[in-house]
Amino acid sequence: WRGMSDDEACDLAEILAPLTKDQLEVLIAKLVAKHNDIGQDVVDLAAAPVDPESLSEDLAAACAHDEGPARIAALHAVMDRAVAYAAAQDPANALVVAEKATERLIATLGLEAEEGEEEAEEEK
Repeated sequence: WRGMSDDEACDLAEILAPLTKDQLEVLIAKLVAKHNDIGQDVVDLAAAPVDPESLSEDLAAACAHDEGPARIAALHAVMDRAVAYAAAQDPANALVVAEKATERLIATLGLEAEEGEEEAEEEK
C-alpha cells in the first residue's frame, strides 16, 4: 500500500467502503486473474450460507436509524441482498434474507397483527 510501512496495519473495510459494487466486482476479477488460486476461494465464499448472526447485526443496524424513511431504506438495502441471491440462483440464502428482512420491515411499519387478530384470521 502506498505510503504505508510493513508494520502499519490497514483497515480493509475502511479502504473498500467508498467503492461501488461495480468497482468491487472489477477489483475481485483483477485479483482472480492475477492470482488464480483465489478464484475457488471467491466461489466458495459466494456459495456459503448466510450467517444468521451477521444478518441479525445488519438488520439491527438498519433499524437503528432514528428516522422512519432512513430505517426503511436501510431495510430495503438488506432486502436487496435477497434479490441478489435469487438472481445468483441461490434460493436458500435468498429465502433466509427475505424472511428476516420482511419480519423486521413489518415490525418497523407496525403491520404485525395483534394477538386477537391472528386468532380471528386462523378461525376464518
